[in-house]
Amino acid sequence: LLWAAAHVEGWHSERFAAAAAREVQRRNVTELSAQDLCTLAQSLSRLASPGHRALKKVTDEAHRRGFGAFAPRDRSAIILALAKARLPNTAVHQYLRECAE
Repeated sequence: LLWAAAHVEGWHSERFAAAAAREVQRRNVTELSAQDLCTLAQSLSRLASPGHRALKKVTDEAHRRGFGAFAPRDRSAIILALAKARLPNTAVHQYLRECAE
């Protein structure tokens, strides 16, 4: 549902998209696979402000697991999602600093 809201013209501003983003905030994201976290991050980044809080929750979980355990494609997907959302995220910034060291 979130993927469709993020990709179908005009759906990102529909009420159901905001409701779906709020549902992500209520869910336990620790049970999601790395790929699911990345797909969520990509979709939430396109929803603008309704998805930003949920996006932070998803990226914080990715950081908690350790970005190094993610496949390179998944890591880049999360970083790109944050860049598109234009959100500062200390967890991702911290990871990038660790990679540079």
